[in-house]
Amino acid sequence: MKNIIHGALILLMLLLVSCNKFDTHPYIKKIDGKKDINHVNINKIQANYSENDTVSFAVISDSHVQYDNLVDLVNVINNANFDFVIHCGDQTDYGLVDEFLDTREIMCKLKVPYIMLLGNHDCLGTGRKTYAEIYGATDFSFTAGTTKFVCLNTNCLEYHNSNNIPDFDFIENEILTNSSTTVVVAMHVEPWDVGFNHNKIDEFESKIIRFGDSVICIYGHLHDFPTVIDYFDDGVKWYHCPKLADRYYLSFKIYKNIIEYEAVKF
Repeated sequence: MKNIIHGALILLMLLLVSCNKFDTHPYIKKIDGKKDINHVNINKIQANYSENDTVSFAVISDSHVQYDNLVDLVNVINNANFDFVIHCGDQTDYGLVDEFLDTREIMCKLKVPYIMLLGNHDCLGTGRKTYAEIYGATDFSFTAGTTKFVCLNTNCLEYHNSNNIPDFDFIENEILTNSSTTVVVAMHVEPWDVGFNHNKIDEFESKIIRFGDSVICIYGHLHDFPTVIDYFDDGVKWYHCPKLADRYYLSFKIYKNIIEYEAVKF
């Protein structure tokens, strides 16, 4: 009888394996392929556009595993005239490794470099670790021509309102070392959202305006239609990029302190 039961268990295990029932845990998986993508692409951007007065870039956000729409958008951008692309975060729904990898596979088909920010959904599970392995640091900056780009982690809620989110020391250093004509501050969560630490709003605004007279902010997260507002009534315009499901992207062209903007339906 023991032999029969033992044999039956072995058979059951073989059947389960053959049906792929024993899969790798969705949050724990070896990551192969391209890594440190933001650093690599930033080097390309700064090398290619270091002497250009004009920079043209597209902004997308909240792709949330909308893979068909993302493929369509990559094709659209590849047929346009952009220098690079900024994704304002939430490439995933649940922070799963496969969601990061599937998005990476599509985004790497862009003909121009792309920059990926961290979204609040990307923080779920082991998402922060996966993001760090594939893309690198969550706060970083780069320059393209006469424009400086400051990319921030503003996911305060997901970091339990940690004292260093947003990282004011990092922002202060970017202010003190800035020599660019125009500054673009990119983030996922906007400061008036519930996901932002409201005790830090005033200090955050005060630092943003210190970048100078020609500073704009871009963000995602809201999933609403594209909007341009001066939320704090301080002269800084905030550009919202909707979720990819709405099939919008933002187009920017910056020449010194002249900013051309369009919300494009594709």
